[in-house]
Amino acid sequence: MESTKKLFNKKGGFLSMICLKCQQKIISESIFCSFCGEKVVEVIKEGLIEPVKPLPNPTLNIEPPSDVETPKPAPSPFKSYDTSERVDTERIPSGRRSKVKLYILSACSLLIIATVIVFNPAMPYQKYSHAKSLMSSERFDEAALLLIDLGDYKDSSALILENDYLHANYLKNNQQFEQAIALFEQLDTYKESMELRVQSEFLHGKTLLEAGNYAESLEYLLKNRKHEESVQLIREAQYQLGKQHIEQTDYSSAFRVLGKIKTYRDTAQILDKAYYLVAVRKYEEGDFKSAKFHFSKSNGYDDAKKYLDNIDILNTFQGTWGNEDGFQNIIFSGNQMAYVFYPGYTKQSVISYPVSLVNNEMHVSSKVFIVTDNKLINIKDNKEFTKISHFTRIPEEKLPPAIGMTANEARNTKWGVPTKINKTKTKFGETEQWVFSGFRYIYLDDGIVTAIQE
Repeated sequence: MESTKKLFNKKGGFLSMICLKCQQKIISESIFCSFCGEKVVEVIKEGLIEPVKPLPNPTLNIEPPSDVETPKPAPSPFKSYDTSERVDTERIPSGRRSKVKLYILSACSLLIIATVIVFNPAMPYQKYSHAKSLMSSERFDEAALLLIDLGDYKDSSALILENDYLHANYLKNNQQFEQAIALFEQLDTYKESMELRVQSEFLHGKTLLEAGNYAESLEYLLKNRKHEESVQLIREAQYQLGKQHIEQTDYSSAFRVLGKIKTYRDTAQILDKAYYLVAVRKYEEGDFKSAKFHFSKSNGYDDAKKYLDNIDILNTFQGTWGNEDGFQNIIFSGNQMAYVFYPGYTKQSVISYPVSLVNNEMHVSSKVFIVTDNKLINIKDNKEFTKISHFTRIPEEKLPPAIGMTANEARNTKWGVPTKINKTKTKFGETEQWVFSGFRYIYLDDGIVTAIQE
């Protein structure tokens, strides 16, 4: 049975074939029909110019008359196939397979687009509904992001405020007061935000007080002095904070805080003790002026008067005393005394000693001094010194020169500036000899002390 017919051009070459089953033109030399999949079995050549007309029923088997000999078909230039064989769908031409794939992909794409349009929460309405659902679930941060993204859609702007308001209340109820206060401050006059902020500050201050964070507690409690419980809590926070400062020996802070609540509980007694402790410490440090002030503030300590009397005696010694020749000064500064030899000279030297008061005598090392008729008298040596200044700063003791010092460091030693400098230049560098009084010498190589002679 014929499966296809070929169309030829004038030169005898064939251009295409017609499938006799589906009557569609297919590419010449095709093995299968690209439309119905029918295998090509034999080809009938037609006229060179006239196109082949399709048969009315290509599948009808017409028997020739019995008296007519059926001619044998000419041998086909193509390989013959059994038409009864099942069509191998895996060998369908690639063009048809590509079209099928394209149809499938297009259908899938349309389905995905439709799904996105229907279910995508990014669409305004779905976003809006989802944001309200998140608010109900107390997922306020996520809701805020969606509402901000919606912009002016419906009442999104109003819902942002409501979301923050609910969030702030949630934080307050869960004792996250700092975050709640910050949100209520942003909301300002929205609904009851101002009242709830004040309430949150009070509760936060109270919680901090119970936790022992007295300084931070005061910061919040002092913002709400009108709260009915605030006054009592403020006084308690100040009381505890003052005691804490005393334990940490931060007395100046303790005086500042406790001085505001002198009548609260035993604050007066605590202050007296603190003033006394500070006064004793200042006395031992030689700060007699500060010691006298704090002793005068303390009450109920019997030895405070004794300290005050000693301070009056010690103050008569304070200052700079000089001898007649001017080569020796004595400086009393607090609980220290210093001998200054050759004051103001380059060879000035300073020797310091601690002092102790015994009755009205100042004991320094093995010497004893008293003050009488504005004269400082060394009792053992019977030497007198006259007060030349109230200046009490003891000059720093200068070091003697040492090997390895630079030229500048050597000038700032006890020896001071040399009276003469001898320089010698060699191929190895420059050598200096510094000459001092008393046959003392310092030798330097390239600005560094290398030898000392005295």
